[in-house]
Amino acid sequence: MTEKMSIVCNGDTPANIMPTLIFSTSGLSLDYEVHVFICPAAARWMLTGELEKLGTPKGMPNPVKLFNDILELGGEIV
Repeated sequence: MTEKMSIVCNGDTPANIMPTLIFSTSGLSLDYEVHVFICPAAARWMLTGELEKLGTPKGMPNPVKLFNDILELGGEIV
């Protein structure tokens, strides 16, 4: 039986999106079925170019790479 994981991003600051991306890719790396829910307050991160504007925060992974990894590994973003 596959483990399932749901993650909610509920804000538009980097402090909201980075943990969402990190937890999502971590779950996928453990072969979990991952569902990411983006609340309206966090919708700006789904616009073209917004993650690129964030850049790579100091000591953190690249958010664009994490987002692409989620999609490539079969994560569902709603």
